Amino acid sequence: MTDKLNNPSASAFQPEPIRRPGIAATRRGALAALGVCAAASRTVVAAPNPDADLIRICAEHVANIAAYNRDGGRLNCEDDPLWAACERTLYAIDDADPQTMEGILAIARAAKSEAQMPNGVEDPANCPAADWAWCIVNDLLRLYGGQAA
Repeated sequence: MTDKLNNPSASAFQPEPIRRPGIAATRRGALAALGVCAAASRTVVAAPNPDADLIRICAEHVANIAAYNRDGGRLNCEDDPLWAACERTLYAIDDADPQTMEGILAIARAAKSEAQMPNGVEDPANCPAADWAWCIVNDLLRLYGGQAA
């Protein structure tokens, strides 16, 4: 630039482009900057929880038990669609083999809802909650205690 100012024979004054530190003024630099922006804006997708179906079924079971208890239940459970919904989720939970702590916690919540009587008292001895509690013990040992269940 100093040559152009000192050289009166230069045909026209053409200033040099302004350069900012860290930014390349080349096509390669611009493409690299776009790549960094694109990479930063990508959404990180987590792997699906292997217990997602179990967690959903357990939450559904809690809702089924609450609906059945609100309705008062029927003595002849075979004709009660609310009881049929409870049985469907109950059997699915019975067959479950949780792979994560979230799955174990979902079963614990379902067990607690099973133990909750309509009058508010918890009685885990006369429902699946007692069996599920023991399954939770075995699942915890299998997944986190270094012991096969």
